[in-house]
Amino acid sequence: MRKINVLMGVIGRGNGGLSTYAVRLASLLDPGKFQVTFLSNVPHPFYEKEILKNGGKIVAIPSRTRQPLAHRKAIRQVLKDGYDVCHIHLGSASNIVPLEEAVKAGVPLVLAHSHSASVEGGTPARLLHRANLKKLAALPVQRLACSQAAGRYLFMEKPFDYVPNAIDLDRFSFDADKRRELRTALGLDGCFVVGHVGRLVPIKNQTFLMEVFARLKEKTPLCRLMLCGDGPDEAALKQKAQELGIAEETIFTGNIPDPENALRAMDCFVLPSLKEGLGLVVIEALSTGLPCFVSDTAPTELDVSPLVHFFSLSEDKEALAKKLLSVMGTPRRSHKGELAAAGFEAAAQARAMEKRYLSGLGIAAGPSGGKEQTD
Repeated sequence: MRKINVLMGVIGRGNGGLSTYAVRLASLLDPGKFQVTFLSNVPHPFYEKEILKNGGKIVAIPSRTRQPLAHRKAIRQVLKDGYDVCHIHLGSASNIVPLEEAVKAGVPLVLAHSHSASVEGGTPARLLHRANLKKLAALPVQRLACSQAAGRYLFMEKPFDYVPNAIDLDRFSFDADKRRELRTALGLDGCFVVGHVGRLVPIKNQTFLMEVFARLKEKTPLCRLMLCGDGPDEAALKQKAQELGIAEETIFTGNIPDPENALRAMDCFVLPSLKEGLGLVVIEALSTGLPCFVSDTAPTELDVSPLVHFFSLSEDKEALAKKLLSVMGTPRRSHKGELAAAGFEAAAQARAMEKRYLSGLGIAAGPSGGKEQTD
């Protein structure tokens, strides 16, 4: 039997949760049965090496925001190559062109997969999102969502299937030796390290975290704030660190290829987002045994461990700083068993996605020969 051709997208130069999930899923599909091609809005996306290493393909297309007509035309041309499945991962409805064109091209199985509960971007993106919701609702596609909130946000009253954002739990296991190595390399020995991984954009609300950290520093001078990620707010956040008097204690790592090691080096993790579809990084942090403080705007699906502490963004920052300090010295261990039981194991989810693809195409699943996960 020939391989099933799967078109995924849209990825780009960043390594945010949406791209990370899509690339990880593709890497775990049975290479003997599936050939995955990624739509990318840049010629060399962040995950280019990983995609090519796993036998995937990449097709660069013009940006929808800068060249909307060329964007649609390019996707239409790509679809002429013939695909059995088109699986599009969405942060909002601001760009549903790949879905529309896949349906028009007669792709047998088209999936719209929601990964967020809010629009990231300015006014144009928000207007496009609202304008496209009814169009999306009318498309004959399978609807998937990483949380109930993400599903309701994108699909409104339409039914959808809950598919949690799973991760490679072995990769994000706790490793005491690697923790020591990185802490020594970064000069963190003896410090209480508060960490965050995410795009430096307004919706991730890093300013709130910096203000909490400033209060924490008053109580424990030997502390550090590690911000992993990049984005348009980087310069403003560095200026904010200066204003708060925490510039020397704040580490901006930029985009990192190995977030598991950064998480191992931290002592607590904070996700102060204004909105979250699921918060994949929280599952990654939990897998390393890291206490996690999560704003109550995130979905309740994250409440899978006693290590998860929800807080309100209206909470007194002084009180929240004390709560962060209360987890100092928390024993670390891997939490693979608990998270796998909750459906967050990527390999198992890849097998389930294979069955979904095959079922949607009217093909019997048969025995699975999917890839094993390796570090």
